[in-house]
Amino acid sequence: MVFFSAAWSPKGNEIAFVGHVGSSSDIYIYDVNKHITRKITDDIFTDSYPSWNPLGTEIVFVSDRGEHVNGEFNGKMVDHNYSQTDIYTVNVKTMQIERITATDHNESHPIWANTKNSLFYTSDYNGVWNLFIHPLQDEFDPESGEEQEKIEPYAVTNVLTGLQQPTLSGNDDMLIFAGYAGIGWDLYSIANPLRMPEKKD
Repeated sequence: MVFFSAAWSPKGNEIAFVGHVGSSSDIYIYDVNKHITRKITDDIFTDSYPSWNPLGTEIVFVSDRGEHVNGEFNGKMVDHNYSQTDIYTVNVKTMQIERITATDHNESHPIWANTKNSLFYTSDYNGVWNLFIHPLQDEFDPESGEEQEKIEPYAVTNVLTGLQQPTLSGNDDMLIFAGYAGIGWDLYSIANPLRMPEKKD
């Protein structure tokens, strides 16, 4: 097995990582206290870039599983569009998977905000990888019980050369990402990224 993309749980005792075996990869969790490894996804699809929610109860990740959310697939992989990637979440206890994005373009490198129920990720929706915010909210207002207006994900950058691998500070006041410029990659920062307005094409 090949290991990569490790992510510490906010609880401090578990590490989520990607384990690659054969032609697919899955999300695993290693308990550093009990020295036990658990397999969280288990199917023929490729899963990558795990990131925890602030409570340590869910992991957001990238996958090429498309509409086969639960991993069941009876066809041939040659007939499946495994070049298309979307964002998913998985509950670490129930191992129930939920699809977050379902677009015609690719999403990658998701991270969970710490102070607001939102995701950041990169997307190549206009041919260049840019940073998006995807608000997550209940379908109904928990206090009134009324249906809430859905907030669509939106781009917060519009760079020409692409960016990847965003990471957030603990209080969400700083986001660092790798951006391509000239002939190489450099690190850049964005202050208060949750307050950034939508960027148009």
